[in-house]
Amino acid sequence: MDGFFAAITWRPQVGDPDFWGWVVTIAYFLASVLCFLAGRNELAECRKHGSKGIAWFWFGLAILLLGLGVNKQLDLQTLLTQIGRQSAKQGGWFAQRKKIQWIVLLAGAACGVASLGWGYFFLRSRWRDCRLAFLGIVFLLGFVVIRAASIQRVDRLVVAIPHLGHRLNAGLELSGTILIGLGALLQVRPAPRPSHSRF
Repeated sequence: MDGFFAAITWRPQVGDPDFWGWVVTIAYFLASVLCFLAGRNELAECRKHGSKGIAWFWFGLAILLLGLGVNKQLDLQTLLTQIGRQSAKQGGWFAQRKKIQWIVLLAGAACGVASLGWGYFFLRSRWRDCRLAFLGIVFLLGFVVIRAASIQRVDRLVVAIPHLGHRLNAGLELSGTILIGLGALLQVRPAPRPSHSRF
């Protein structure tokens, strides 16, 4: 057991301190705040009109984005990867780790598709209010699943582009976050008052 933990090199520290790493982290936190505000507005409207709303959708996104923002700097997936690698070595199935990665990827993709289908079913009556954020979820979760699977070919493709590897990586991650933030911002902004004509 001592050897198991000795092989874990992850430490709780800032894991992505470059410019784009902080840009993505700040984007996560800003989008999380916007989703929280959108959820609060939705909750207030539901209480006012005595109806069921989709505040749970915005609050859930706020928690998700907050977690992704924290993970962006703590790099918790590295800890999980190292734990998995050591477990594979001690369990005797290290040679099959590539198959395990694909199983994790397919299982994550299946859970993502199922979650998206479930979410769309319950959000279909308010689709116009959350479609932009929903599109951001599709893009962001797809990106997270691919990166979490640690597929070397994907990593090499991103890093191999001279001077653009990190920017492309950040751009892919930012796209979903920005879409979610914009979708939440549209729900935070007060509805325009109808203009009254004098004639």
